[in-house]
Amino acid sequence: MTSSPPTAPPPRPSVRKLALEWVMERQSVSTDKDSGITNDANLWATETMGNAKYPLELFLRVVTVSLETNRIVAGLPGLGIAPANQSEETESMIVDGGPGEP
Repeated sequence: MTSSPPTAPPPRPSVRKLALEWVMERQSVSTDKDSGITNDANLWATETMGNAKYPLELFLRVVTVSLETNRIVAGLPGLGIAPANQSEETESMIVDGGPGEP
């Protein structure tokens, strides 16, 4: 995997990384330049978890949680309030309940 799925939510300014990006970063094979120690999630999954599919299963669980969270949040009613320091466009999205809604 090299990128998050197209249905992943856009990053928010307060969020440094999407959960999927964090998992992909942590589950990649990397070598520390100073120590030369290789961090291999696939090897760790086999040796420690006894499950070579663990990195993929973890990624798929995070995808499922992300998609379900988006579905739930999209179905919530608007709050009818606007936080401070928001643009007019953002305020209308919050007050009206979201983009494309009256």
